[in-house]
Amino acid sequence: EFDARFGEAGWVLVHGPGFGLAGPALIDAAQGDDLLDVRVMLLQGEDETGIVFESLFSRDRTVRDVKKALCKATGLTEHHCCLSKDPPALSPQGIRLGADYMPELP
Repeated sequence: EFDARFGEAGWVLVHGPGFGLAGPALIDAAQGDDLLDVRVMLLQGEDETGIVFESLFSRDRTVRDVKKALCKATGLTEHHCCLSKDPPALSPQGIRLGADYMPELP
């Protein structure tokens, strides 16, 4: 949110082709309390972990809605995606366990 009264100024994309946006580039700041910032991380190896998808979702959207948006944006398939609120636990040796040890959200 830019507010010139506080010295915040800059350029903001409102609408334009070719930027790969699936939704609006700007939202009403008053809706902020009703939105969740969702970040999906790819878990493969220690060197290959990173955020592959990030978006804002209204709180009434389902996990299935998030999966569909993730797959549409990344080309992944729904039945190969396992979503969880937290990363997998650490093993007794202190090594992060793989996605096989995460319970899938419906």
